[in-house]
Amino acid sequence: MRSFIVAVAAAALVVGTASAEDVLTGPVETRIGPLELQGGYPSAKSVGKLYDEIDFQRATQAYIWATPLVAMEALRSANARDWGVDYNDVGLVDGYTTPVVSALTGNNTTIYAGVFTDLERDGPVVIDSPVGVYGVIDDFWQRPVVEVGPFGPDKGKGGKFLLLPPGYDGPVPDGYLAARSKTNKTMFIGRAFVKDGDIKSAVDTLARIKVYPLSRASHPPETRVVRAGDQSLNSIAPKGFGYWQFLSDALDKEPVEERDRFFHAMLKPLGIEKGKAFKPDDRQKKILTEAADVGFLMAQTLSMAPRLESARSYPGTHWEWVLTLDPSQEAPGYTQLDERTDYTFEAITIAEGMIKKIPGAGSQYERGKRPERRLVGWRLDLHSARSAGRSREGVLGSHGLRRADPLDDQDGDNEGRRVQPRQAEEQRGRFGRRSFRAEAAERRRQLGQDAARPRLVRVLPMVWSDGEILRQELGAARHREERMSDNRAECGSRLRCSM
Repeated sequence: MRSFIVAVAAAALVVGTASAEDVLTGPVETRIGPLELQGGYPSAKSVGKLYDEIDFQRATQAYIWATPLVAMEALRSANARDWGVDYNDVGLVDGYTTPVVSALTGNNTTIYAGVFTDLERDGPVVIDSPVGVYGVIDDFWQRPVVEVGPFGPDKGKGGKFLLLPPGYDGPVPDGYLAARSKTNKTMFIGRAFVKDGDIKSAVDTLARIKVYPLSRASHPPETRVVRAGDQSLNSIAPKGFGYWQFLSDALDKEPVEERDRFFHAMLKPLGIEKGKAFKPDDRQKKILTEAADVGFLMAQTLSMAPRLESARSYPGTHWEWVLTLDPSQEAPGYTQLDERTDYTFEAITIAEGMIKKIPGAGSQYERGKRPERRLVGWRLDLHSARSAGRSREGVLGSHGLRRADPLDDQDGDNEGRRVQPRQAEEQRGRFGRRSFRAEAAERRRQLGQDAARPRLVRVLPMVWSDGEILRQELGAARHREERMSDNRAECGSRLRCSM
């Protein structure tokens, strides 16, 4: 009986081997091209091809995952390189932002100040924010650590914010507004609003921000305030291989969070590993460079054409929410990867106050797809009937990037200039901006006149500069003229149809 079983098993093995050779030997067509099999397994050549594809696919997804972190590292690096702003300094845009400053969603109606801290180096850090400063302190994954202003614990009255590093278990003195960061580096973006055209007062308010380590609180050092003046700044993350150097530098200084461990595992075969120098070989560098080009376009697609159910703000219209994520970046059952990329590819810093639907205080960010298939970003400030002086009227202010659809290449000159700039100067042009007025009638038509919706008072879209700016403005002017002509009969003499 035992001999019979052994014989049957041996026969099955022979039959199985013969079947594998008949069916699984030779080329197999796949979406990455033909793969050669030998005895049911990839050949040595195919093994190399598959590993290249594994690493390429992992790198493209890691590019998307890293978008908010690399954006913050690029902004910090640019502040140090272009303006000489170090940790615990106050970098102050002492006037309205101009096109010489290339920054994600930097607008020209706000006075900004930025503070970067390194909690690993300094331990707990104090940021003493005066009355009149509004903003948020984000960690380097762009999650709010604490808000400053009406929605923060200071309630708009100013206060001493104490930033605690990850894992800190030391004493927390009384008299501070303590907040724990999940990353070692943080950024405080503060704003001061101009009243009655008094820019100087807004600048002076931000210049009173003080920053120092808690260990020196008994005798705080003087805070260095760096006034940018008309100095240029290019804070856009580099394209191509340079993206990975920024990522390696940023990851090396931050703790590995549980939610991100698989991404660290995917980056390890590509030469990016916490605690080790980034020295990729020629194969790794080639894959990373190619993956950065594709990853950029993937991230851009997630941002310019989101397929998220939560993106559409008003059914039946082309209006979409700019922020589709929760500020914590967490949702029931998953971490909001696509939602995070949707926002952080084109903008920077996130705060709870940016999604609060509170008339008179909150704000909502929207964007609309125009007939010529360009995306335009807007901020909707919610005003109550009392504060606005008229019922259900809001103001749409420019706060975002007007970005071309890469598929819309009407004259064939977009490739390499608008969608894929390679040099810093081209990046600066791609994210530069210029403001112009658009007719209210067309915007009201896009937003809709339903009584339940805010009505549009004025719009200030933002467009990129570079060689495209003239063509875009001429095209927009033609479009406005066409719309005005179409709307004359409808509008008649109503004043609300003119600006």
